[in-house]
Amino acid sequence: VSQSRYDGGGNTTTVSLLNSGGTVVLGTQVHPEYIMRMVEKYKVTCLMLVPVLIHMIVNTPSCSKYDSSSLKAVMGIAAPFNVDLKEKAVAFFGHKVWDLYASTECGPTTSLSPSMFKNKISSVGLPMMGTTVKVINESGDECQPHEVGEVYAQTLSLFSGYLNGIS
Repeated sequence: VSQSRYDGGGNTTTVSLLNSGGTVVLGTQVHPEYIMRMVEKYKVTCLMLVPVLIHMIVNTPSCSKYDSSSLKAVMGIAAPFNVDLKEKAVAFFGHKVWDLYASTECGPTTSLSPSMFKNKISSVGLPMMGTTVKVINESGDECQPHEVGEVYAQTLSLFSGYLNGIS
């Protein structure tokens, strides 16, 4: 199930799934029970949702009545996925929850896999293949552990800029 999206994630995932012989289920509603009903009906194996939809599902008691055993991966994407919600998602879906950090400009940047949740749940995971990630402070220096800064990423898919310099 892929939610309606404005960024590259939905398109990339959809095209990849179709090219590998997969089936894509496009929903027509943004409602927790509807999503879980589609998971059960179509035996969905990969669910990509913004964290607010994961929040809605895990906090809607009636969602637990749907069979989600077909799911192999539940991916939180396109927005911050806080620790409390990650823990609730694992309690609801089991150890198949991922946190994917990406941007339209860079593409996939980091991935926190289910095996990393136990020890690194407050993290966004490790850089994807071909990706370099740094956290830079206001002085432009790389941050020390636990220091607040801005994320800088360089990926193989990073584009050079917007048309006519529009930002």
